[in-house]
Amino acid sequence: MAVVFDSATTNINHIERVHMSGCLLRRVCVLLVVVAVAANSLPVHAAPTIPSDVKDCVKAIVDEGICPGIVIGLLDESGPTFWAYGDMTYDGKPVDRKTIFEIGSISKAYTATLLCQLVKEGKCQLDDPIQKYLPDGVTAPTRDGKSITLRHLANHRSGLPRMPDNFAPADPNDPFVDYTPKRMYEFLQSVELQRDIGSEYEYSNYATGLLGSLLARIDGKDSYEQLLVERLAKPLELGDTRLTLDGEQAKRFADGHANGRKVDHWGFNALAGCGAINSTARDVLRFANFNLGIKDCELSDAMKMACAPRTDTGVPNLQVALGWHVWNEHGAEIIWHNGGTGGFHSFAGFRLDKKQGVVVLANSTQDIDVIGLHLLEPQYSLPEVRRSIELTEAEAEDYVGWYILNPSTRFQITREGSRIFAKLTGQEAVQIFPRTKTEFFYRIVDAELHFERDGDGPYARVKLHQNGAVQTFERAGPDFQPPEPPKEVDVDVATLKQYVGKYELAPGAVFDVQVEGEQLTIQITGQPRFPVYAESKTRFFYKVVEAAVTFQMDADGKVTGLVLHQNGMDQPAKRLPS
Repeated sequence: MAVVFDSATTNINHIERVHMSGCLLRRVCVLLVVVAVAANSLPVHAAPTIPSDVKDCVKAIVDEGICPGIVIGLLDESGPTFWAYGDMTYDGKPVDRKTIFEIGSISKAYTATLLCQLVKEGKCQLDDPIQKYLPDGVTAPTRDGKSITLRHLANHRSGLPRMPDNFAPADPNDPFVDYTPKRMYEFLQSVELQRDIGSEYEYSNYATGLLGSLLARIDGKDSYEQLLVERLAKPLELGDTRLTLDGEQAKRFADGHANGRKVDHWGFNALAGCGAINSTARDVLRFANFNLGIKDCELSDAMKMACAPRTDTGVPNLQVALGWHVWNEHGAEIIWHNGGTGGFHSFAGFRLDKKQGVVVLANSTQDIDVIGLHLLEPQYSLPEVRRSIELTEAEAEDYVGWYILNPSTRFQITREGSRIFAKLTGQEAVQIFPRTKTEFFYRIVDAELHFERDGDGPYARVKLHQNGAVQTFERAGPDFQPPEPPKEVDVDVATLKQYVGKYELAPGAVFDVQVEGEQLTIQITGQPRFPVYAESKTRFFYKVVEAAVTFQMDADGKVTGLVLHQNGMDQPAKRLPS
């Protein structure tokens, strides 16, 4: 098998990795938030210090090129302290406590705090059915006579899925920006709940995005951003906690990075409440200060409410409050959230018993959760960072080229300066790191590439080592050109509608094929929905990855299944009864 990068990032050894996943066999990522204190309200000279083992770990991550920059904020009753290492982009301006990052899903804690504040003011109640606050003509789903409440949206027990099945971004590099209120409510109208409301925890970006939109309606605000700024950011003096940045703030906005390369910032639309906030270490740590009760504010009671109710998640030692999650390991209760967007990863958490808070912000998708956990409880072990050697640009050039396994499976090796990137057919280019001048390792998957020469000159082949298997890719000649992408043809809507339905690739892996307007779209279980484009009446290709599907018909012209073509393999999926 070839290298498969599966972002069970939607996964949860951190929450966002488990729940905010990627595209079809493609990493897209996923979100964050947290806690804080005012630099001008506490004596800096008495502030806590960042331990040397944490600094050494961060320096290794940055020096190895895994992440351009990381900022840490640490807080206790004596005050806050900040420490930063690295840059806003590779070889760019240094990061600091005023550098702005996408904090992603920690936005959910801010959204839950806003909910609790409106409850405290009597504008709504936690157990109000969401139907009460929906626009006219929009009906929320029910199950066995039970309704979804605001509480269910905030604690991920609504029965709504992680992502809506009509989530079909036009640009996978900015997936949330075109998900409009119209699409959000259309999904709510059509979804059939697969479990009893309130019965199980299922982390849901859709649910908390919907919650943010409903809270703006409840408070008479034009948008979630207006609600956030007027109700939370301004009262708490969080001047850099915004969705929309002004010109001066934009200059302090770090670039995001994935797989060693700069990526676009994310924008949000209807689902802003699940992960749209941009902020600084200073602002997030100030938010923590208020959550810890070190400093009172007009939202103090709302913050206590958001942290108080706890329900199980099904993950050992992990509970969910409202917006926040709660670890109970190593004798420490840590209230926390993390976040991952397309180019950022963040962690924020605090301990009420020790009045400690922490924020860790990184401008890459590198998981830095354990750094924050370790600062709050040292029994959480810091990661070991594999060391690589340095290459010159001249040495790096010898690896560049195409390497072929078979006509449909190949590596493209490129370089940026002395950094080496490997792109396998159907996947993104990923930075690889030299352990020696011939042996390279991946950091995002357990795999290695070993290069071989036949005498002097550029390398003649590369061997992929993964899962105990070795595959040999021979270097192509200097005139090699990859096949041209398929040409798109027109197929009438009536033909497209024949393909609508569900197709089982394997147990738990189902293709959901739909027509939206005149566009055929496909969603595979646990991944976003993407458009596919016709190269014939039965064969359709993706633009986000090198993959295609062919629909199969019987002698009577009835569609019976489809075949996924990817990485040199043809995988059939049988059509399920409608």
